[in-house]
Amino acid sequence: MKLKEMRIAKGYSQKEFAEIVGINFRSYQNYEQGVRSIDNTDLATLLRICITLGCPIKDIIENENTLKLLDEYKCL
Repeated sequence: MKLKEMRIAKGYSQKEFAEIVGINFRSYQNYEQGVRSIDNTDLATLLRICITLGCPIKDIIENENTLKLLDEYKCL
């Protein structure tokens, strides 16, 4: 999963990353394991994740329909 790879590339443990982003450790773990979809996360959390990873939102969104909507909106 790309979220895990990006976190590791930045040198964060799951626990550290969850604390920085301001979410529960288990919730973050569920995103990485695919138990919960990152696409259903609230916008503020998505933005904190992207800011911490230094990436555009399109890099962590997995749903193709959501990516198409972002492209239409010119957020990519």
